[in-house]
Amino acid sequence: RRITEIRVERHGDLVLLDVWGNAFLRNMVRILAGTLADLGAGALDKAALQAILESRDRRVGGQTAPPQGLCLVEVFFK
Repeated sequence: RRITEIRVERHGDLVLLDVWGNAFLRNMVRILAGTLADLGAGALDKAALQAILESRDRRVGGQTAPPQGLCLVEVFFK
């Protein structure tokens, strides 16, 4: 699975997370959202985020965000 782009935008209290990729694993976007929320809340710093990515180990990542508020917007087929 390959993530090609992630875009995060804040609109007041609302945070929009757009994720583009060729396919997604179960809970993959929820894990990304939770880990980025931890980063934004100060529970993780940039160095920790880099270490998580380099470890390639889900167990060292951030929380899994709840499904409420997440929605699939569009699917593109080649």
